Amino acid sequence: MSSTLLFATALRATISLPAIFGDNMVLQAEQSLPFWGKALPGERITVAIRSDEGDLLSKMDTVTSSTGRWETTLPEVEAGIDCRVSVSGDKSEAITFRNVLTGQVWVCSGQSNMAFGLNEVGNADEALANADNDQLRLFLIKCKSSEVPLDDVRGEWMVCSPSSVDGFSAVAYFFGENLNAYLNQPIGLIATSWGATPAEAWTPMEAIESEPVLSRIIETYQQYQADPSAMKDERGRPYYRKSMQKAPSWLYNGMIHPIVPYAIKGAIWYQGESNDKQPKEYQTLFPLMIESWREKWNQGDFPFIYVELAGYGRKQTQPSEGGWAPIREAQGYALELPNTSVGTAVDVGEEREIHPRDKETVGKRLALAAEGLVYGREGLTESPRFERFRIENNQVHLEFINAEGGLSLTEDNGLTGFAITDDGDNWVWADAVVDGETIIVSSDAVEEPVAVRYGWAKFPIITVYSQAELPLLPFQTDKS
Repeated sequence: MSSTLLFATALRATISLPAIFGDNMVLQAEQSLPFWGKALPGERITVAIRSDEGDLLSKMDTVTSSTGRWETTLPEVEAGIDCRVSVSGDKSEAITFRNVLTGQVWVCSGQSNMAFGLNEVGNADEALANADNDQLRLFLIKCKSSEVPLDDVRGEWMVCSPSSVDGFSAVAYFFGENLNAYLNQPIGLIATSWGATPAEAWTPMEAIESEPVLSRIIETYQQYQADPSAMKDERGRPYYRKSMQKAPSWLYNGMIHPIVPYAIKGAIWYQGESNDKQPKEYQTLFPLMIESWREKWNQGDFPFIYVELAGYGRKQTQPSEGGWAPIREAQGYALELPNTSVGTAVDVGEEREIHPRDKETVGKRLALAAEGLVYGREGLTESPRFERFRIENNQVHLEFINAEGGLSLTEDNGLTGFAITDDGDNWVWADAVVDGETIIVSSDAVEEPVAVRYGWAKFPIITVYSQAELPLLPFQTDKS
């Protein structure tokens, strides 16, 4: 073969796209569709979406930059279409992605409870036996940390089957399964999570640096960079492990940035355990992370739904214990942002297992929240949540949102889960009476109450549910 022919052949295979584009992918329906990649400098690139029957659904041309990078945004395509995507250049061979669907795409991120595989859940055998679903597509991003933003991830789109979903996120799977059943649309799930990681690892560095209240995070990181051997955690171990998965921005750089701005509908998030020692900090950090993702994606305030932490450790025995209660409260600051919701795991925890095996309930609640927040489902789709209170004599009258139709309370060994105080420091168990959508709390030991807490413990007593069988979120009236 002549050198001229070899050179010509090399030129015919120069188009590349990130791994997030591939066979079996789901394209977000009814939204503009960004595509990007690399080719020869100055090359004209055409991206086209065609139905399996060959009908042209969407098309756009662009020209690569002097470095060979290209990007373009295709017009939206309706949901529920089987299609293929071709990417061609005037100097390169075309790439075709097949078995592509249009539907709803969700990013599923967090730490180990999001990473927890379907093969580990309590009902794994049943779930895996029923996991064949061509309308559910999975993309599992391999763990990768980086000091600088990366351009690509390791992973591939797979059709959901017992073998492909075996080690895939159980929470994400049950979320997608329920959403698919409700919408009757294809669902694409992008799982990107890493166990024992804090929220700052998933947040862009410039966002963290913009918030003075988060200066501790930056200062700790700078101290580590100056002398890694001097930085130890509370157990005397290196503060950041060799993989640096806890370092600020390193997981955003390695596992989020490379898929931005792939068109998505929204994100679900299960994390918080690794920030439990800094709840005040998390009140700022968590909403900041959400806002930074939205800014980077440039899709507006896309839906973001988080999991409130499950109970864990010794079951609550005292009226007010703390534990994970403050970090759950801090998680709730995200609800002050537009287009956010919550699916709680507070009542599905296990005393001796930080990774509760009931991920089906969690996935169902996330899907229900998405159906209400995003897809127009009516009725109760989110847990009841404390809204306001008033004090009359020695009684505290509590009012809630998401309580339409009334609440129900079933005592746990004679305890209601409510605590009351007259000074903010000394708490006693309280009686609680449900009056429709209101709960009246009191105690003979407290004549002049000033505050109430409910479920205020690492593994709290949970007794109150809505008519949709969704648990009341733990709260304190004297919110910190």
